[in-house]
Parts: sequence; C-alpha cells; structure tokens
Amino acid sequence: MMKLFLLVRVVSNPIADLNTVFMNNDTIYNGNESNFEIMPGHSYYWDYIINSEKINSRFNELDIQIETTNGTISGVISLPDTVNEIIYPDTMDIDKSAKIEWIGSEADFYYVYWYYYYPGRGTSDGSYIASNSIEIDSSLFPHDGYVWFEITPVNGPFDDENANFIGDGYGFVYYENKRFKMDKLIVIGNGYGISLNKPISNNNNSLDIINKEKDKLMKNLQDF
Repeated sequence: MMKLFLLVRVVSNPIADLNTVFMNNDTIYNGNESNFEIMPGHSYYWDYIINSEKINSRFNELDIQIETTNGTISGVISLPDTVNEIIYPDTMDIDKSAKIEWIGSEADFYYVYWYYYYPGRGTSDGSYIASNSIEIDSSLFPHDGYVWFEITPVNGPFDDENANFIGDGYGFVYYENKRFKMDKLIVIGNGYGISLNKPISNNNNSLDIINKEKDKLMKNLQDF
C-alpha cells in the first residue's frame, strides 16, 4: 500500500480550533480525531496520511478547505513527481566532498535524509534542499564507514514568507510523495570490514537486506 503525506500548518490569532477539513469535496476531518498539535505562535500542525491500494489521478491535485472557529482558509496543492534515480559515487574519501543528485522529479523542494554507520556507532540527519542535488561536505562523515541516502519530494512553501493557503488566517500545506531509497551503501574511506555494499531493490521489501545488516550494526548505537 502506498501512502502520501499531507501536512497542514494553520496560523491564526487567537488560536483556532479545527472544525472540518474538506479535500476534493470529501470530509477528511470532522473533529473526531486528535491528530493535530497546538504550537507556539498561534498555529497548529495537522497531518493526514492518504492510504490507497492504488493512488490514481484523483490525488494529483488537492483542493483543500479548512474550517476553524476563526473562519476558513483554502487553497490547491499538487502532488510532486516521484524520484526515479539517485546518482552517487560508490566511494567517498574522508577528506573530500561528494555530490549526490537525483532525477525524474519536479518538486518545490526535497527532504534528503541519510544514515551514517562507522565502527561502534551510527547517526542520522537530514536537510531540506530546493534543488535536485546536494554537495556533501566531508566533515559530515569523518570516519571510515558507510552512508545511505533517501530522497522525499515535497510541494509547498520552502520558507515561512510564502503561505499557500489564505482566508481567515493563513496556512502552509505540504504534499509529499513517496521516498526514494538508494539501492546500496556508499563506502566512506576504507569502510570497516563488513560487506554491506549489496544491491537492494526499491520495492516494498527494499530494505530487507540492509535492515538485517543495520540490526547488527546498530544494536548498541546511541544516536540513531
């Protein structure tokens, strides 16, 4: 089953209670759920996961109306394209930067997430990028090990200065398509003696191989 993620942040003064949310004329929230969180600054976040056995053209563009106790905000947002391929080096020198790029997608920006493994430890981090590539600074991966990337295309405002939903208050709506995962790990420096650089498929069971290895590597990790 494929899942698409819709994230809504509404800003109003005073803070409004969420009443009803309509998406393409269907009611997807009517006050019986509690999946939103009050945030400082007169705003709340609310997220919705679109579950469908087959995502079709109905989800390509979403006309959303959000009714609160302060009034209504509304707008339209489109689904970003999926990423088809990540281009990356097989190896990275510890003291040199490297470029990761991806093709097949048109989106407002991307969330680039990475997992980094080195002897006795593992870390993860991410960054929002408004282009189809990222230059990886060598200081991020200072030890022999392995790194693995995944890319999530997102449509919506890249900063807080450009609200895409307007009305009684204003809002920021983000629409994510599915993540695309690298098919193998990049070797950092000399690696560290564990053969992880195996191709894996990018389907529903795409991480079976890498997860088995991650379980071994990350048993005692503190920061993942």
